[in-house]
Amino acid sequence: MVKFNKSKKKSGKIQKKDMNDIQKTLSLYQDEENPNLYNLILLIKPNARENRLFREGEHFCLNISAPPVKGKANIAIIKFLSAKLKISKSAIRIVRGHTASTKTLILEISNSSIEEVTQKLIK
Repeated sequence: MVKFNKSKKKSGKIQKKDMNDIQKTLSLYQDEENPNLYNLILLIKPNARENRLFREGEHFCLNISAPPVKGKANIAIIKFLSAKLKISKSAIRIVRGHTASTKTLILEISNSSIEEVTQKLIK
């Protein structure tokens, strides 16, 4: 399990309440312990006409044409992001929201800054 340490509290670990606040404001952030890992929060809309990733404020939204049946949408999300970011499918993992419309993914991308990853996503 990957731990994301985004604030320096007394314990040095992120509190659950603080994590919720971070997730409400940031859709993409880098793991401090491992700079090759990025946490991406996506708002998913299945059964769309076309696959399209766009940004609304600080949130990334993904319209995906696959139906949310038997994991087809999750597979399509991984395939779409893999092509968009030019990384292997095994470098993308859904860690939260397998059956929800808001999904948390971990992306393993080496030698990239958060700005470069953001540019690849919105390009």
